[in-house]
Amino acid sequence: MQQEIFSLRWKVFSTHLTSSISDVFTENSYSDVTLVSDDQIQFQAHKFVLSACSPVMKNLLLNNPHSHPLIYLRGVKQQELGSILQFIYLGRLQYI
Repeated sequence: MQQEIFSLRWKVFSTHLTSSISDVFTENSYSDVTLVSDDQIQFQAHKFVLSACSPVMKNLLLNNPHSHPLIYLRGVKQQELGSILQFIYLGRLQYI
């Protein structure tokens, strides 16, 4: 009996994924973690994205069983944290 092989390829996968990550960042949807800057400003983020971009965040989130953790980032100001998240989600940074 001959085995059939089925192959499927999504030609615009990378483009779609990049667009989707950008959308959840700008729409602030589906967030499951809150980051708090040193000046007490809260930012919504996603465990998956933070874990993919930082081994420190990955370890912290894996060891924290809470469904929506709040992480205080001492020494990181609002503008810095916003810029970091913009770079992580969009792959670019516009800093004025």
